[in-house]
Amino acid sequence: MRESFQKIVKLLNDLIKESIIKDFTLVGGLAVSSWSIPRATKDIDFLVHISEKLTVRDIRKLNERIKMEFNKTELMMDNFKKMYVIRIDNVFTLIDLIIASKSWHIEILRDSVKIDSSLLGSLINIAKPEGLIVMKLKAGGAQDIIDAKNLYELESIDKRKLFSLAKSAGVDKKLRRLIISNKSTRV
Repeated sequence: MRESFQKIVKLLNDLIKESIIKDFTLVGGLAVSSWSIPRATKDIDFLVHISEKLTVRDIRKLNERIKMEFNKTELMMDNFKKMYVIRIDNVFTLIDLIIASKSWHIEILRDSVKIDSSLLGSLINIAKPEGLIVMKLKAGGAQDIIDAKNLYELESIDKRKLFSLAKSAGVDKKLRRLIISNKSTRV
């Protein structure tokens, strides 16, 4: 996974220099592990900002450029979430590039923090817990809900920002259920 991580981060930084993308930030299980209890994950997830006026042509251009470095890529449209994902199959590691297409995606990107990654040996943008909670609630899988609960228990959470972001993403009701669930499971 380390080699795949290093390769994709280098490529994403190159894509910024080539003006193909504007920015990117780590999301998903690896990002969650940097803020809370580390856990195993099978993939690497990034939120990628291409442009303010995103077009399918821009996404295809990005996918074609990525194919030059990684042979196996798949451009997918999640109709339920109305989001594009470029999935890279790099031998033993899956890498998902979630294309930022919503205003709340851009807010997560802008609010990211740079941390020193021991995995990479350099600085990398990582989404803050508030953004990760919203993305996990949007995904809605069993592990996603566990991750969101663990992140919500952090003392440093900006609740006002979290609720605003959750409302923008349409997961404010899920967030309320998560909070109620957290309160009922505490002794």
